[in-house]
Amino acid sequence: MQESYLVKQLLSISSIACLLLMGSCGPGDQTSAATPPADAGTSIEATIPVEVAEVERRDISEELQLTGIVEPKDEYVVSSEIPGRVTAVHVDKGDWVKKGQLLFELDREKRTLELQSRRAELSRAEVQLEFARKRSERAEALLKKGAISQSEVDALREQMEVAESSVRLAHLGIETIERELEDTRILSPVDGQVAGRSVSPGETVSPSSSLIQIIDLDPVRIITEVAEPYLGEIRRGQTVQMTFDALPGTSFQGQVTRILPVANMQSGAFPIEIQLPNRNYRLLPGMVSRLRLTGRTYQSALLIPLESILHLEGSDYIYVVYDDRARRIDVIVRHRVGSYALVEANLNSGQKVVTRGNSSLTEGARVEIVSSGGSRQGAPG
Repeated sequence: MQESYLVKQLLSISSIACLLLMGSCGPGDQTSAATPPADAGTSIEATIPVEVAEVERRDISEELQLTGIVEPKDEYVVSSEIPGRVTAVHVDKGDWVKKGQLLFELDREKRTLELQSRRAELSRAEVQLEFARKRSERAEALLKKGAISQSEVDALREQMEVAESSVRLAHLGIETIERELEDTRILSPVDGQVAGRSVSPGETVSPSSSLIQIIDLDPVRIITEVAEPYLGEIRRGQTVQMTFDALPGTSFQGQVTRILPVANMQSGAFPIEIQLPNRNYRLLPGMVSRLRLTGRTYQSALLIPLESILHLEGSDYIYVVYDDRARRIDVIVRHRVGSYALVEANLNSGQKVVTRGNSSLTEGARVEIVSSGGSRQGAPG
């Protein structure tokens, strides 16, 4: 009986242990056990997203971007032709004047009296001349009759010539005073704007005195500078497009009129002058202008975006996409035109050059094109 009881207890414990062991072996663990471990030597190749643009081959013109300053075409310093006291001033700084417009008046009283005196002298000289002419004529008649000597005739003829000279001098004196009276009215020599006035009523001026400064603003001059490498692309008569900071939204067109042969000692650039019509006087001295000049034209140029070019140890290179792989190609940059570079390289038109994401690339890296610029809009040409 006792042995039978022990056997039953052992069987019960064995059953419980079996059940516990079976519970630990659930479906999830069986699956896990059936899954082989990953091979530690296997890796997935990374793909780098990039943006690209197409290589272009076409004619292109270089465009120079310059800054210039407006200056008047000419500046006139008006002075008096005669000394005198200023009796009236008709313009002030900033006024616009027309050619022939009255600017100043000088005192006329003394010259008016002088003119009256000169006219009286002329009258006396004309009377003396008439008297001398008649005496000379009578002497000529008496000489024919033998009633007078030749020497007496010559003396009377000389007196007549002196009287004639006195009349001529009197006429010249009158003309001088009349001209001085005209000069008491000082007129503008040009159309323009008064840039400065130096005298006021009551002041006495001399012929060397500066009375007023007038600037001629139609046309105006735009003065800018061109670096030496581009000087050969500038020529007289060349058209220049320009805008002004003070007149947004409006464009103007001028022409190159002068290329100065001496460089600016500080900048090393050469000054050039551009003339621009200014009939409405909208352009004033000191205004800043943004200029665009079309320079050299390159035939069948190989063009790539500047942003595609990378630099390493003094060399330039790019990445192009071949069969989803990045391939490095060395380039030689000849010129930069706007956002493009003219290059020498083993490239063909239409190839895709990487413009974004290229700094992360290496030779042969796998790439994925996420954006293609194609032939970019707004490229120069």
